[in-house]
Amino acid sequence: MSEILGSLFKTIVALLALAGITLVANQVFGANKTSDHLANLHQMNLNIQALYSTQGSYTSLTNTVIISGHLAPKSMTVTGSLLNPWGGAVTVVVNSGNASQYDATDASVPAESCAKVATGQSTLVGLKINGAAQTLPADAGALVTACNLASNTLIYTYSR
Repeated sequence: MSEILGSLFKTIVALLALAGITLVANQVFGANKTSDHLANLHQMNLNIQALYSTQGSYTSLTNTVIISGHLAPKSMTVTGSLLNPWGGAVTVVVNSGNASQYDATDASVPAESCAKVATGQSTLVGLKINGAAQTLPADAGALVTACNLASNTLIYTYSR
């Protein structure tokens, strides 16, 4: 009987240890996804700015141009689409109100990464979170409040 209890105790301890390791790994990889995504958005913006530096507007800018022109990092380009690390679509279009700006819609951003992604971009001229325009420069606390869904949609507006 004591052998069975000892074996059961060891199994429970091993499962708890495995659960702890899994929790820590998820937190680390979640932070890495956020950092990687910020780096990807920054690199894509730099590449777009460089390509369109002599153009009067972004009217021809589309996801197809970004993918065909290799303007997005390879890790964002998946089977002909732009995706963020959480599997959400990233869609880039000319801004409807100002052709010298463009918008990048970033879907399915988890709450724990949303405010970090929003505050990690210093070149934005506009930001919407779940459809609500944010005042720039954005207050970190206001962004945490705005990122109130499990899956958030952010729209970044970039300019020259």
